[in-house]
Amino acid sequence: MANVASQTRSYQFWNNISATPADFDLDAGWYGLTLVLTSGGAATSLQKLMPDLTTYAPVLGSFTFAATGGYANLILPAGQYRLLLTAAVGLIGTIELISRGGSR
Repeated sequence: MANVASQTRSYQFWNNISATPADFDLDAGWYGLTLVLTSGGAATSLQKLMPDLTTYAPVLGSFTFAATGGYANLILPAGQYRLLLTAAVGLIGTIELISRGGSR
Protein backbone atom coordinates (compact mmCIF):
# COMPACT_ATOMS: atom_id res chain seq x y z
CA MET A 1 0.00 0.00 0.00
CA ALA A 2 1.70 3.24 -1.12
CA ASN A 3 1.00 6.93 -0.65
CA VAL A 4 -1.92 6.35 1.70
CA ALA A 5 -3.24 8.74 4.31
CA SER A 6 -6.22 8.25 6.58
CA GLN A 7 -7.69 10.47 9.22
CA THR A 8 -10.17 11.08 11.99
CA ARG A 9 -10.13 14.12 14.27
CA SER A 10 -7.97 12.25 16.82
CA TYR A 11 -5.79 10.06 14.61
CA GLN A 12 -3.91 10.42 11.32
CA PHE A 13 -1.58 7.99 9.60
CA TRP A 14 0.73 8.14 6.60
CA ASN A 15 2.04 5.08 4.78
CA ASN A 16 5.02 5.36 2.45
CA ILE A 17 4.59 9.04 1.51
CA SER A 18 7.21 11.06 -0.35
CA ALA A 19 5.42 14.41 -0.65
CA THR A 20 3.42 16.69 1.66
CA PRO A 21 0.01 15.02 2.25
CA ALA A 22 -3.36 16.80 2.54
CA ASP A 23 -4.18 18.92 5.58
CA PHE A 24 -5.98 17.23 8.47
CA ASP A 25 -8.11 18.35 11.43
CA LEU A 26 -7.30 17.50 15.04
CA ASP A 27 -9.30 17.96 18.22
CA ALA A 28 -7.53 19.63 21.15
CA GLY A 29 -5.42 17.32 23.25
CA TRP A 30 -2.11 15.66 24.01
CA TYR A 31 -0.77 13.75 20.99
CA GLY A 32 2.02 11.35 20.17
CA LEU A 33 3.74 11.87 16.79
CA THR A 34 5.72 8.90 15.48
CA LEU A 35 7.62 8.99 12.18
CA VAL A 36 9.67 6.18 10.65
CA LEU A 37 11.59 6.18 7.37
CA THR A 38 11.77 3.22 5.04
CA SER A 39 14.80 4.73 3.27
CA GLY A 40 16.86 7.92 3.23
CA GLY A 41 16.48 10.83 5.61
CA ALA A 42 13.71 13.36 6.05
CA ALA A 43 13.20 16.98 6.98
CA THR A 44 9.66 17.55 8.18
CA SER A 45 7.67 20.22 9.97
CA LEU A 46 4.29 19.90 11.68
CA GLN A 47 2.38 23.12 10.96
CA LYS A 48 -0.93 24.64 12.10
CA LEU A 49 -3.15 26.64 9.76
CA MET A 50 -3.68 30.18 11.06
CA PRO A 51 -7.04 32.06 11.12
CA ASP A 52 -6.31 33.82 7.78
CA LEU A 53 -6.61 30.33 6.18
CA THR A 54 -3.41 30.77 4.13
CA THR A 55 -0.56 31.02 6.63
CA TYR A 56 0.93 28.01 8.40
CA ALA A 57 2.84 28.32 11.68
CA PRO A 58 5.35 25.67 12.74
CA VAL A 59 4.24 23.67 15.77
CA LEU A 60 7.41 21.73 16.27
CA GLY A 61 9.70 23.66 13.96
CA SER A 62 11.74 21.75 11.45
CA PHE A 63 13.22 18.47 12.57
CA THR A 64 15.27 15.80 10.87
CA PHE A 65 14.93 12.09 11.57
CA ALA A 66 17.61 9.49 11.13
CA ALA A 67 16.84 6.17 9.43
CA THR A 68 15.26 4.94 12.66
CA GLY A 69 12.72 7.79 12.80
CA GLY A 70 11.52 9.49 15.96
CA TYR A 71 8.75 10.22 18.47
CA ALA A 72 7.48 13.45 20.05
CA ASN A 73 4.74 14.36 22.56
CA LEU A 74 2.70 17.44 21.63
CA ILE A 75 -0.06 19.43 23.31
CA LEU A 76 -2.16 20.83 20.47
CA PRO A 77 -5.20 23.09 20.23
CA ALA A 78 -8.04 22.06 17.92
CA GLY A 79 -7.40 23.09 14.35
CA GLN A 80 -6.19 22.20 10.89
CA TYR A 81 -2.65 20.87 10.51
CA ARG A 82 -0.24 19.61 7.88
CA LEU A 83 2.96 17.61 7.90
CA LEU A 84 5.27 19.50 5.55
CA LEU A 85 7.87 17.27 3.92
CA THR A 86 10.86 19.09 2.48
CA ALA A 87 12.99 15.99 1.91
CA ALA A 88 11.63 12.53 2.50
CA VAL A 89 11.51 9.13 0.90
CA GLY A 90 9.11 6.50 2.19
CA LEU A 91 7.83 8.17 5.37
CA ILE A 92 5.48 6.15 7.59
CA GLY A 93 3.91 7.78 10.60
CA THR A 94 1.03 8.46 12.96
CA ILE A 95 -0.22 11.28 15.09
CA GLU A 96 -2.62 9.96 17.68
CA LEU A 97 -4.54 11.30 20.64
CA ILE A 98 -3.19 10.31 24.05
CA SER A 99 -5.46 12.48 26.21
CA ARG A 100 -8.31 14.80 25.27
CA GLY A 101 -8.13 18.55 25.92
CA GLY A 102 -10.74 21.26 25.82
CA SER A 103 -12.71 22.12 22.71
CA ARG A 104 -13.01 25.45 20.97
